[in-house]
Amino acid sequence: MGLKMTLRENFIREARCEIAPFLQQQDEDIEMLDEVIDKMKETKENPGLKKVCQEDELIRQFGLYHLGRLGPLDEQRLKDQDNVRTKMRSLARLLVRLNGEELFSYPLSHFICAQKFDLVAKTVKEMYQEIGSSQLGLNLGHYIKQVSLLKSSMCLRRQDCRRKKRGKRVHRNVRCRVEGKGFISRQQKQASKSNEQKM
Repeated sequence: MGLKMTLRENFIREARCEIAPFLQQQDEDIEMLDEVIDKMKETKENPGLKKVCQEDELIRQFGLYHLGRLGPLDEQRLKDQDNVRTKMRSLARLLVRLNGEELFSYPLSHFICAQKFDLVAKTVKEMYQEIGSSQLGLNLGHYIKQVSLLKSSMCLRRQDCRRKKRGKRVHRNVRCRVEGKGFISRQQKQASKSNEQKM
């Protein structure tokens, strides 16, 4: 009985997270997000990340999405909100690096488009090579994939079809890059099959 209830609660929680971008945000959700960001520590290496997380709409939506997956406070572990903070910090670091190439400071949504995909991929690669951690690259790839879906959802809510299509294109590009091995092997198999048929 307990397992069935847990599965049901998880299902409801996941469903709520999926439709969250289409709903009016609850005050308590926003307050919880603000508390999570307020507890973010500033560092000398990466100053100003807290301000980026407070102000960037897409990073905030990303934070709300992950907080929604945690469930109510009484079900959360101490480190759960720390994990959300870490994910938001990673995206904020990426945004700061991306804006280093620009004349003005743009929001994250400006870079989540097909035209900026190569720049984002190059910046992610530079970031994980600097610290020698391919795991950071993999994590950022998954975060960007989630953010591109959130952007599409937000654009759908605002009936902005043009931006929605851009978000979907980025999601496809990121998915192919993150899951590159599987994508390449499928393409190679299809090519070899067509060659065999021609022979």
